[in-house]
Amino acid sequence: MLHALTTTLTLRGVFFTLFGALMSVLTFYGIWKCQQKSMQTNDVIQRWIVVSNGIQDTGFVLFGTRQLDLAVSHS
Repeated sequence: MLHALTTTLTLRGVFFTLFGALMSVLTFYGIWKCQQKSMQTNDVIQRWIVVSNGIQDTGFVLFGTRQLDLAVSHS
C-alpha cells in the first residue's frame, strides 16, 4: 500500500512539474508573439525630417525605437 501511494505521489509530482514547465513555455511564447506583432507594426511607422531647403532628408529615418542614420549627399 505504501509503495502504491509513493508511486502515485511521484507520478503526480512529475505531472505537475511537466505541466508547470509547459505553462511557462506557453506564457513565454505568447509574450514573444505579442512583442513580434508590436515590432512589425512599429517598423512600418517612419518619420521624415525636413531639412532647411524643404527637401525630405531620406537619410534620417526612424524605425520604431531603432534609428537609422545614413549620410546623404545634397548636390
